[in-house]
Amino acid sequence: MIDTNLYLSLTDTIALLPGVKPRAARQVLKDAQVELLEASLGEPDNVLSIGQEDPATTLAGRELRLADLEGIFKEDDWGKQRVTPKGAALIADLYLRGAFPLKGKNAAPESPDQLLAYANDEAGLLARQEARNAARAAARRPIENPEEIREADFTYELLDQVIFEHCGPGSHRMTLDGIEVSKTVTRYTSNSRKTGDYKVVISWTGRDGERRVFEKPSLFENNRSNDPARNWGAGRE
Repeated sequence: MIDTNLYLSLTDTIALLPGVKPRAARQVLKDAQVELLEASLGEPDNVLSIGQEDPATTLAGRELRLADLEGIFKEDDWGKQRVTPKGAALIADLYLRGAFPLKGKNAAPESPDQLLAYANDEAGLLARQEARNAARAAARRPIENPEEIREADFTYELLDQVIFEHCGPGSHRMTLDGIEVSKTVTRYTSNSRKTGDYKVVISWTGRDGERRVFEKPSLFENNRSNDPARNWGAGRE
């Protein structure tokens, strides 16, 4: 199954329709969806009985059912509407049938070549999915197998994550490639003390004897509430 986040957004899909009015086109699709939802789930006398066919509507001469629209209103991990290749093919067909308002009085639909290319490229999406999965697996490997990490591999992101996953949150020490790595986490707050974040320092002494440090600063470290010279932001004593 293809990760929904790889699909084109509905906004980007509609943008690939030459000369279309984007908001009006989106509304046409939404109206069709609402009509079908109301017909199938609305009043008690509209509830489908076993074996009864899903309600249908007609848009630009094409019969549509809720199942047809599923590929147009997919939601990704953040609730953004995305369109599958099958849904893109449906939108392209409706566009060519004249279902969507166009800019200009005498405007006519043109071939939506980019959208049709996307609609016919499910194999390309599958390849992207496989590549993404492989990249994620490669990124996870050293974290799950810290004994394979070498000093040359050290980065802030890698050390931060591997220490977090194997030691937990906060400050810790962990030996990697025979080297003791120290992670120090310090919390700083805003002047109102309602919000805060963390300064993270990761350090070690390399095999060449040199001290090395990775640091992620805090946005609030220099605030007066974190400064003893300014009485921790409490004003003069």
